[in-house]
Amino acid sequence: MFTPSMTEEEIQQAAYKDYLEIRTRVQIAFERFAQSMRISGKYKRAIHSLSESHTLCTRAKNTWNVNFRYTGYTPDGKISIVCYLYIPLRRENGVDYLFMNDPKNFKAERVSSHFLQRYKERYLDPCGIDLKGVHPAIYFMQNNEDRRQTCYLPKNWTDEELAEKCFLVSGQGLSLIKLRGKVITYITFLDQENLSRYKAQVYEEEEYFSLLGKAAKADILGLQAICKKLCMDIEHTKKVMERFAWRIGRTKEGREKLIHELNKAWKIILEQTADFDDKWKETLKKYEARSFLDFGVEKIADQLRAPLERKDLFLP
Repeated sequence: MFTPSMTEEEIQQAAYKDYLEIRTRVQIAFERFAQSMRISGKYKRAIHSLSESHTLCTRAKNTWNVNFRYTGYTPDGKISIVCYLYIPLRRENGVDYLFMNDPKNFKAERVSSHFLQRYKERYLDPCGIDLKGVHPAIYFMQNNEDRRQTCYLPKNWTDEELAEKCFLVSGQGLSLIKLRGKVITYITFLDQENLSRYKAQVYEEEEYFSLLGKAAKADILGLQAICKKLCMDIEHTKKVMERFAWRIGRTKEGREKLIHELNKAWKIILEQTADFDDKWKETLKKYEARSFLDFGVEKIADQLRAPLERKDLFLP
């Protein structure tokens, strides 16, 4: 059983024992839920966010909460289901939440009580979020699945901190985490309004760079949406990405090479945007006598997909 006096190493060991015991049961329940969400043939469910919850008690007398949630379909037509496996950890200074969300691989994520307090103060309350009975820790996990590691490292960190800590960026803000063994601990949360000028710049740079990464995987319409966003103020976009290059480049040559690659990407983005706009105008002319309700916006989109070819933003 988890106790308030457990060390981080002891928590990891206890969590791993529980994981070995319950992973098969979680995987079987996950597959059953996924099967119940599938519809045969070409039909897809119109209702999203269907969920199913269970509790599992281990031999160590730890009660884990299991939640499966259907979130729709991926762009390539595959069903999307997420799993949340968590347990409250009572500590001397509050209650943390320990997550093991991947039934196939052991990786624990510990959301500290301090992190949850800052998340509530800096994001949930100012935004007027109605959790509708969902715990803040679960809400954070559900709505920050895009979190990824940044290249930002404070200059005053010690060697020990540099080895264990880093920042994750997501659509809601920055999360300071510590990685020790197989456990990620969420220490504190910073939303965009509470960032220093430098951290705000880092956040902006990471968001722009993330858009470039998404562009490499998007279909032609998704790519165009990203290009439009980047091209709203192309000069500002260039300045942001140049800052990014100078921040992460270890050498002058490395920075110059990255800036050169980014400049090539801007050229392709501008060409892609202009090409799409021309094709859009040509397609609309064919159906200008008919309304979108008659023909359908999606059918017009199909007409656009055919003549356009993807262009790699980062050519060799």
